[in-house]
Amino acid sequence: MEKKTILKIIVILDGLIVMIIPILRFVYSSDQTPWSLKDKIWNFYWIVFGLMIILAEFNFKYLLTYFNFLETQLGRGLFYIFIGTIMLGLPAYILAIGLFNIALGLVVLYIHHKNKNTKELPNSGSLDKKQGDINMNSDNASNKGIKNDQIVIDQ
Repeated sequence: MEKKTILKIIVILDGLIVMIIPILRFVYSSDQTPWSLKDKIWNFYWIVFGLMIILAEFNFKYLLTYFNFLETQLGRGLFYIFIGTIMLGLPAYILAIGLFNIALGLVVLYIHHKNKNTKELPNSGSLDKKQGDINMNSDNASNKGIKNDQIVIDQ
């Protein structure tokens, strides 16, 4: 099995764990310790973040359209670290998952750093040829009667 496939499986399992922990906390919580509003909100976020991890791993286009930072290894690594940090200071089993997320994020950041051909974000300044080219050539701009500080988009 390839390293890439192993990492993908680990990330999907991590997303499932991040989603399942709040559900298990709800199911196994005693009636004598009611959840505060803060607990309910955090558990909701963990379910959403776990789902985002899984959907991003399967390159779910709708998610990546609105959360395009998840398209890159850098964005995913920082996202995993963020999830891990919000789990710090909680009970030991959640702390362990948080530390695992931080470690996973660091591994993904290391892979990003090592990989020279990371995918750029769609909004990084270069448009696809099918959509049009950004032309900042001053000769072309002066020929069209446009000032040098304006951007011309050729279709």
